[in-house]
Amino acid sequence: MTTPLLTVFHKELNEYFQGWTAVFIFTIYLCISLVTAFYFGDFINNDNYALISFFSFQPEILALIVPAVCMPLWTDEYRLGTIEFILSQPISYFELVMGKFLAALSFGALMLLSTIPLSIFSSFYMPVSFAQIFCEYMGCFLLLSAFTALSCAVSSLSKLPLITYTASFFLLWLVMYADITLVIKNLLGINRLPAIDFKDHYQNFINGELSLASILYFILLAGIGLWINTVALRNSQYK
Repeated sequence: MTTPLLTVFHKELNEYFQGWTAVFIFTIYLCISLVTAFYFGDFINNDNYALISFFSFQPEILALIVPAVCMPLWTDEYRLGTIEFILSQPISYFELVMGKFLAALSFGALMLLSTIPLSIFSSFYMPVSFAQIFCEYMGCFLLLSAFTALSCAVSSLSKLPLITYTASFFLLWLVMYADITLVIKNLLGINRLPAIDFKDHYQNFINGELSLASILYFILLAGIGLWINTVALRNSQYK
């Protein structure tokens, strides 16, 4: 039986594969990923048994790509005037948010899966640690989940595509590079804090460590994005 959430999910996911949208985004993502890994990461000369030259640049690359994937989810609904019709349907705000979020996340997951041949190809000419690579892919997926949820939240707050993309891009870079631990220490005078900065948690996955704290960190970021998205819809002037 098809639920309203699945209906929204299938509709949004199909939108990506109508026309050349998926081909364009996949091509841009793969080209940037390979160029950064082989040129900036010196993939050939480094000891890449865990493809670190590839995964190290994924946060910056996904911060560039994910806002473009999520931008139309809500911004286009506002811009085209279809938001009133959607909000008038017998479906909860949470189901709407989750349907669109899961569609964008699935599209992003397919992007990540398209890079698996790099791991297979690398194993032909050097020993690779598939266990650590699996851990890195898990970190990328959790990172993608957080970025997608936050970008969806920004999309729900604007009907101007350029502003939506720019704001999402800025927010994701702020999440990546803001030293939250230092800010809390200076404001509250707390000297002993667990690592709560993005770079620390993502690095755990790069190192092949499945840390529960790091998993929960990215889940929390995704939860915050989904909550903001839901609240934005509930308080929308179009409901």
